[in-house]
Amino acid sequence: MGREAIRIVEIMDYYKDLLAIKPLTQYGVKKIVDCLIPQVYNKACWISRIKDDNRTWLKLTDDQIYISKKAMDKQRTIITGWPGSGKTIVLIHVCRQLAVQGKKTLVVTFNRLLSNKISDELKGTSDCKVFSFNKLCTEYSEEGVFTFCIEESLRNIVKQNKLSEFDVLLVDEGQAISEESWRLFEECFRDKKIVVMCDDAQAFGYENSVNLAFLESLMNVKAFLLTESMRMPKAVCEELKLFSTPDYSVINRREFEKDTLNRVVTFDQSEKLKKAIARLLSDGIAKSDICILKPAKVTVPIDLVPVGIELENIGKYRGLEKPIVIIYAPSDMSQTDFFCAYSRATSRCIVILSANHIQYGDYGELGRLIYKKDPERVKSLAEKGLLKNKIFSKHSGLKFNLEIRDILNLYWCEKWNSYFFYSEKYPLLQELILCHLEVTHIDGIISWTDRSLNHFRVSGNKNITLRSRVSDYELNNCSKCGCEVISDFGCGNCDDNFSFYDMICSKNEIKNRFSKIINIIKGEETLSKESKNNISPFLSASLLVMNKLDDFIKYEILSIINKADNYITKTIIIHIFYLIFNNKHNKDILIINKSVIDFVKRCSPSIRNELSDASIAAFVSNSIVFLESSNILKKIGKGKFVVIIKVI
Repeated sequence: MGREAIRIVEIMDYYKDLLAIKPLTQYGVKKIVDCLIPQVYNKACWISRIKDDNRTWLKLTDDQIYISKKAMDKQRTIITGWPGSGKTIVLIHVCRQLAVQGKKTLVVTFNRLLSNKISDELKGTSDCKVFSFNKLCTEYSEEGVFTFCIEESLRNIVKQNKLSEFDVLLVDEGQAISEESWRLFEECFRDKKIVVMCDDAQAFGYENSVNLAFLESLMNVKAFLLTESMRMPKAVCEELKLFSTPDYSVINRREFEKDTLNRVVTFDQSEKLKKAIARLLSDGIAKSDICILKPAKVTVPIDLVPVGIELENIGKYRGLEKPIVIIYAPSDMSQTDFFCAYSRATSRCIVILSANHIQYGDYGELGRLIYKKDPERVKSLAEKGLLKNKIFSKHSGLKFNLEIRDILNLYWCEKWNSYFFYSEKYPLLQELILCHLEVTHIDGIISWTDRSLNHFRVSGNKNITLRSRVSDYELNNCSKCGCEVISDFGCGNCDDNFSFYDMICSKNEIKNRFSKIINIIKGEETLSKESKNNISPFLSASLLVMNKLDDFIKYEILSIINKADNYITKTIIIHIFYLIFNNKHNKDILIINKSVIDFVKRCSPSIRNELSDASIAAFVSNSIVFLESSNILKKIGKGKFVVIIKVI
């Protein structure tokens, strides 16, 4: 060590003693190292990186130029490839080259968003018209508005030779157009050029779509394959293979940058979405560079998304891209949803996932990967997000008075002027009694399913019958005072005489009814013959559960019946499991349709009184099929099933 270095150490030691500075912890050392040598040293900000990505990667490659030339030479061309491989760029390039040759071109896309994008790219290109499929049928239909049978509209257009002005047909996202429509296009452009871009990995189950093999057969050509995917960051491109495994080598020459893909696991997806947007905007990223993608049936609160940021359904965003993509993932997010959404990002992809859904096996391979990496963190976050923990936390602002302490606890909430009931130890019984309260219309009691994140169930809806689907109400905030309220009901702060029940029953009467229910399922109240005949199927099911309580708890039946979407199926599943547990010592446990029907009729006379024999048989059959699809039963003959789970 040199003289200067020795002197520096002496000075540092002097001031360390003078100021009584404690020795640095490992964390303190890391903080100093991070300040002196930051990991992001010399890395450009996101604004610069977005500009650089657009300039570097969103341009024609040698492969794309080669295939464009082939498309110009051939009468029929199909181009396929991994997302981001440049299929739409090739289509636009081919269209411009055709215009130079004086060809009149019809470009068809599957929706308006993509047709608008391609139209913008082709501005100034002569003899080229771009339509979404629906718009094409509207534009060339005699009625001016296409019929609900869209193939019929196209058939009339083709029959009347209304597309004869065009020399070439170009189609982007060709997999999203129906087989019948493709046959009509092929007939219409029989002696003319057709160029199709297709990726059948991005075909959604709800669409009347086609696959690549169909198009190759129809046009009698082999598709050209684009294998170089440059639009997406490398980290995104690699993770894409979790959702669809390619049968060819995908090339991505971009540098691997870990921060281009962020998986956010949380118990509050809305809050994380809000924070992610705020962080991006604080970094100076333009709103026009951000897009939030979600499945079609999922609603994202509009107040979470600032004006200027796109919020769009995943299926509608195929063929498009954004520098920053945020994916809002519900529990039933399909692999196709993930595949399509991830691949829209050109600079950064942020996917917001529910810890609760990961814990319970949702999100496919991605969910399993995250859970395997850190199961304890996932479990901890999932527990925080459960509605039962939100309600009873000190932050909810709700105060509860315990009115009944038993196998089911009953609470009174003054603020909401209503009863709550809950059971930490017996959530299956809680669900069954909740169903009983709903179908028997006992007013003024609120509860929730054991794994509910944000949805309540409220008894007293007179429209609910045994045949009804199970419905719930969401926890929201009052638009006036901001306090937590249940959707479709008023606010305890802002509404006079607010209540969840109509005051026909007094508080004490509701409490007495609930107490009676507990006594019945515990076997402490004797029922008359008439009462037994009228007892609800859920009290019958509860009695079966109490009789085999250890078995029902052990095999987590609640997670199975919660997937059933109507009341009758829920109670029949309980009856089937009772038969399984009652015969668990047999080598092979058989479930026979007729035996289940007889057992349900015997144990639940109210079902027999409510439904015809044919209806009961249909519900039993549906319940057994449900358990078969859940890998509980396996069919071995007509009306005969064997139990394939281990029951000890």
